[in-house]
Order: sequence, then C-alpha cells, then structure tokens
Amino acid sequence: MLVEASILDAAAVAPVLTEIAAMRAARFAELVDRQAPRGIYSLYEQALIARLGPQVAGAVHTARSRNDIHACLFKLEAREWLTHTFRALWRLRAALLAKAADTLDVVLPVYSQFQPGQPGVLAYYLWSLDAALARDQQALAQLFDDLQVCPLGAGAGAGTDFPIRPQVTAELLGFSASHRSALDAVASRDLALRLLGAWAVCSTNLSRLAQDLQLWTMADVGLFGLPDELAGGSSLMPQKKNPYLLEIVKGKLVALPSALGFALHAMQKTPFSNAIEVGTEGVSQCGASATALADSCDLLRLMIEGLTPRPGRGEALARRGVVVATQVANALVRAGQMTFHEAHRAVGSRIAGAIDDGGDPLAALAGLTQETFADVGAAARALRHGGGPGVVGEQLGEARGALRRDADEFHRRSSSWSVAERRRSAAVQALIARVTDPGAGGSDD
Repeated sequence: MLVEASILDAAAVAPVLTEIAAMRAARFAELVDRQAPRGIYSLYEQALIARLGPQVAGAVHTARSRNDIHACLFKLEAREWLTHTFRALWRLRAALLAKAADTLDVVLPVYSQFQPGQPGVLAYYLWSLDAALARDQQALAQLFDDLQVCPLGAGAGAGTDFPIRPQVTAELLGFSASHRSALDAVASRDLALRLLGAWAVCSTNLSRLAQDLQLWTMADVGLFGLPDELAGGSSLMPQKKNPYLLEIVKGKLVALPSALGFALHAMQKTPFSNAIEVGTEGVSQCGASATALADSCDLLRLMIEGLTPRPGRGEALARRGVVVATQVANALVRAGQMTFHEAHRAVGSRIAGAIDDGGDPLAALAGLTQETFADVGAAARALRHGGGPGVVGEQLGEARGALRRDADEFHRRSSSWSVAERRRSAAVQALIARVTDPGAGGSDD
C-alpha cells in the first residue's frame, strides 16, 4: 500500500517483505520464547531491525501505530472465533434436524413446569430447539458487517498526514470497507461485546438442552438411553451409568455469561480512545469463550446423534400424566355442552376422583365425549394449530432449507478472506520480483 501510494519506493520495501516471508516460513521460531514487555508487535519489529538495520526495517512502521495494528489483529482473530462457533453451532443444528426426521413417531410429553403437559413427539422438541438456535446462528451472522470494517490506517486514533490508502490494505486483508473515524477504530471493541453477547445467549439455550437430556436419561425417568462411549461409570457404585459429558457441557457454558459481564465491566468508565482495559483486558475472554461454546456444541451433537428412545417409555409417561386432558376439555367445548372453564373443572374433577380412588385417570375420561383420545400419538398429531406438534413433519423441510441457506450465506461472506490471502501473497511476490528481477515484470494487484 505504501508503494502504491508513492510513500515508499519498491526497492525500500522489498527487503522487508522478503525478511517477513522468511520469518513466517520459520514460524517465527526466534521470537517464540522472548519476553515482549511492549507487546508482540514491537518484538517483531525489533527482530526486523536487528536483521536489516533501522534504515531499512524502520519502514515497516511508516504511518502505522500499535493501536491500529492491535485493533486489526483483534478483528482477524475474531474471524477465527466467529467461524469456529458458527460451524459448530451449525453442525449441532444439523444433528437436531436429522434426529427429528427419525423420531416423528416417538411420543414425548410436552413438559410444563417439569410435569407432563400435552402430547408431543421427540421430533417436535428437537425442531423447536432448532428454531431457538437458528436465532442464535443469525445473531452470529449479523456480526459480519462490523467484522468487515478494517481499522488499519487509524494510527493512534487521529489518522496520519501521510497520503495513505486504507482501502487497499482493507481489501488485501479481506475486509470489504475501511473505517471512517480513526478514533472509533482504535477506541471501540463493541464487536467483542456482541460476540460474547451472542455466545452467552446461545449458551443459555444449549444449557437448557443439556439439562433436559440429563433429566430424560436418568434411570428413574428412562426416556432415552446413550451408548456406552458417551457415558461413564462410577468409581464406587458399579450400577451407575453417568452421562458425564452433559455435566461437562453445563460446566463449560457457565463461563460464557460471566465472560460477557467481565468484558462489559472492563470497558466501562474508560476514556474513548485506545486503552488497555478495552483493547486487551476487555477482549481477553473471547478466545476461551469461543472454544467453550464450540466444544459444547460438538459434545451435544454427539449426545443427540447417540440418543436412543426407550420403546414405549414416552407413551407410558404421557398416559400416566394424562396429557390428553386439555384436548378432552376442548372436545367438550366443541360439542357445545359447556364453556372451557366448565370443561376444565369437569375434566379435572374426573382425574382427581380417579386418583383418590386409586383408579386410572386416563380411563376415567373415557365417555366424557364422543371423541376418543386413546392414541397419544394421534392426539399429538391433532395439535396442528398454533405451531403444535402436528406440524413438525411438514416443517422439517423448511428448517433444513434454512440451515442450508445459513451455510451458503456464511460461505459467501467469508470466502473473501481466503481470496484476499491469495491476492496479498501474489502482490507481495510481484513487488519483490519487480525489484530483484526487473525483467520479470508483474503487477502489484
């Protein structure tokens, strides 16, 4: 960029680019164990000066500051964090929808306050959870706009009097735009807050899935089983089979809301300029949070893929919980015999009387209406209005389509990063070749 803007000539820049390429090829081995009290960039710059001398290597810092470099490196790292978490969440959603397609006939009560409430199927639960996670996926995708703005060129927060071309460096780094305000570019890390916020919200949904799976795989409940490779035994009690991965998931996810709180507190009451509290401490939890979320998604995906319904167990719990009671009351209303409040009391009275007499509450409802509700699965399919279990079969196709669109859009927007990597490499090689072998020609583009 400095060459293209006629700030430096190619002969001055080529040795620096050549040395940088050599250091990168060696994976910066000479710097790995060195102390960097003034930051990694200064260490890197001093290594270049030691090799090339201050007159040559000093060019690397022309019209730049550690402030805008630091802000740019954060965004380059944020790409990796966003990619890692977006893909892991997408894989989990794909597993949920795949399992849903296989469990349309697996009866599972729709629970309310930990009690069986109405008829449902496992597919309905999984599809509903995907609906929540799809919003979390969209929250991540919406961060692309901020992620595509490059801070390079902002300097220490007031730009520079060199006639630089920030759009050139932005494009060569895969950004779609350069910043507008230099001060905002170095002072702000609200992208970190939005990342952490999106992960914290997602962690809540994931923890609720983990909690449900832990309850439903309890021996006392026994709705589902898990393969041995996804469970562990007790060091003392030989009969136990522990779904310990779910505990690991819940434990990992605890850190995400705390990380958001830490970042918010770190950035409050700081000057609106470059600040260590904001640019270093405020973003310090991002990497670990991304890993925790992605790992949790992957573990939950394995659990969903390995989840095995216990034959007849869901239906037995549904019957014992008299989950068709609301539909019996609705049938009384449709028959024109009473209002819903009257029907609610009549059905509740029958159930309470059967329980008091030691009878079968479900059998006690027989004969109240001409409609029959003996088939719990059929009762679940009848709940077609208002987004109930009866629509899940026809909605899965749309959910899978939305999942594909999410992946396609992410690929479309992130592909510029790898394209820019190739363009930048080609531009560097062309500039070096122009100096070392003028007859070779070539272009800086």
